[in-house]
Amino acid sequence: MVRELRPEELRQYVRNLQYETYAHATEDLNKVKRALLNLIPSDVAQDLTYTYEVQEGHYGNRIIIVRTLIYRPHQVQEVLKYLAEKLSPEDKKFLRETLNLRIDPAGNLYLRFSKQYAYRGILKLEDGDDVVRLRISFTLRARKYGIEKLVEELGLLA
Repeated sequence: MVRELRPEELRQYVRNLQYETYAHATEDLNKVKRALLNLIPSDVAQDLTYTYEVQEGHYGNRIIIVRTLIYRPHQVQEVLKYLAEKLSPEDKKFLRETLNLRIDPAGNLYLRFSKQYAYRGILKLEDGDDVVRLRISFTLRARKYGIEKLVEELGLLA
């Protein structure tokens, strides 16, 4: 059963969402950012602030880390609804099977989406390296309620 939580209600369970991806020296930063943006509804994406952190890779190559944080309850609600609508039944099933591996002791749920598919506007879970990572930070109340139960009610599990 998919449960529609009002933004005020959702605030009690979800602290924030953080997207992060890496643009390697051989990649076009604009294309990498486009992949990230394709995982967020456009009306939410246009209001967000993005940070860029330049790092040096193992072989001295430049890596740019692109991040954005979503914390406004109505935006969090829109993003979670978007994910529930766009994830395939196969990915929702895969998420159910691997959910316990994706939740850390602090109550964060980590999802990794294929950067290549995301660039084309397709949400596809992938546990490789070339990904856009999403961290969903849950509150203590959500952990007491049950993160799996809440994630299922939000429509992210099959």
